[in-house]
Amino acid sequence: MYKPIAAKSTLPVKDETETGTINTTNGSSENCGRPKYHPILNLNKKNRIVGGWEARPNSLPWMVLVKQRISKILVRTCGGSLIALPFANSSNLVLTAAHCLLGKDMEYNTPGAFTVIVGNHNYQDPQKTIINVAKYITHNFFHEKKNDVAVLRLSRSVDFNDKIQPICLPETADEMPDEHTECFIAGWGITNERSKNTKLNMVSVKIDQSIFCDNENYENEMFCAGNLSGHKDACKGDSGGPLFCKRDDHFVQYGIISLGKVPCGLPFHLTLYTRVSYYKKWIDDAAINMTNVQKNRNRKRAKSMILPKRKLINFMMETRTDDDLTNTPSALLAAFNKIYE
Repeated sequence: MYKPIAAKSTLPVKDETETGTINTTNGSSENCGRPKYHPILNLNKKNRIVGGWEARPNSLPWMVLVKQRISKILVRTCGGSLIALPFANSSNLVLTAAHCLLGKDMEYNTPGAFTVIVGNHNYQDPQKTIINVAKYITHNFFHEKKNDVAVLRLSRSVDFNDKIQPICLPETADEMPDEHTECFIAGWGITNERSKNTKLNMVSVKIDQSIFCDNENYENEMFCAGNLSGHKDACKGDSGGPLFCKRDDHFVQYGIISLGKVPCGLPFHLTLYTRVSYYKKWIDDAAINMTNVQKNRNRKRAKSMILPKRKLINFMMETRTDDDLTNTPSALLAAFNKIYE
């Protein structure tokens, strides 16, 4: 049974006809992983995400683009997925990879350096919705393979609609799909070593725990997926995005794109993914932690003009406004994965 993210348990497709829509009520996290517009789940093109195809607009409504301002001229992009608390009609929570939050000095950047684009197919669309990142929490990620997971809290929530819906997450005890299950990855990353891409693309992959999977000593935390014959893979700019599979009437996110080989899509080279079910409780706690911190702060401000006292929050980075970035301890504490609030 798949349900939205909850306090001490969890977060949270039908016919695959190309033109049909799923008959479901939008506007609630109960409908996680159920896009109104059916995704195209198979297309014989080999010039996309690496071996994939352009996704149908709005058919993957949980996909978000995470942009990091590295300098005045340099922007780094990653993928991410919208997740939600139970029974919610909106969300400000994004699941992504921790390494996507590292800056040019390989230290965690301040939250104000990040923006997220939601409900969008072509990120060059002038009508796109851009939201600042208010804070984020990472796991104990120190440039290793494991613990490559983070939860972002956006500066405002987005209401669920036909273009914006959360993805379902598996329960902690859920088994991984077998090697015969067709799963999918999506992103705005490059489609080969030279080709940039502005439109959302997707490709089918299969989970592969064979001898070609480089997850030794990390079997619980990581898994591999791809295609041993090559030509189907994630590539630069896709990190942090979801690996999702169809389960019953939902799409469920089982992995977070973490580490791949370059050049992309080579035969016998598989991509490493963070195993979402292994980190499920941590994701739940992180989401609830950030939500409760914000509620408590609002209550304090309503009663008094005195600003909240600073307190140490492990593995959390936050900034109040973009203008205050240079005056916060974020840059100094980022390398330690902690911040005062």
